[in-house]
Amino acid sequence: MKHDFYYVVKIKKDGDGFMAYIPDVPGANTGADTRAEVIELVCDAVITAISGYMHLKKPIPLPETKLGPKSRDGALHVPAIVQAKILLWNEMVAKGVSKVEMAERMGKGESFIRRILDPRENSTWKTMEDAYEALDRRMVVSMKKAA
Repeated sequence: MKHDFYYVVKIKKDGDGFMAYIPDVPGANTGADTRAEVIELVCDAVITAISGYMHLKKPIPLPETKLGPKSRDGALHVPAIVQAKILLWNEMVAKGVSKVEMAERMGKGESFIRRILDPRENSTWKTMEDAYEALDRRMVVSMKKAA
């Protein structure tokens, strides 16, 4: 399954400030006094929501909403390593593989799995490849022109 990994960001005036939310990720929202502040905070809101989905053992919604040609909405690009973590987690959920079972498959401790899934933690590509392999999957990397 191929996805362009950017989430559409909706920003609305909210009283004296601004509110931002990601339509594709329920729970990913934030507010601030200025438009610039809310744009800065929205990335953390998405990461917090992703962590929440993992805590609840639910799949993380993938980006589906697209920006229209005349849209005034913004787009939040998801870093490639976080994309890999989202797809890894969703595959674990789809296959019913717990963090404990994943740790056993990789010959590691559960804390290792928690770290590689955490969107705030750095992980190496080799580690991610090993994790995919433990699920009988392989990573595919592609490149495209920046928007």
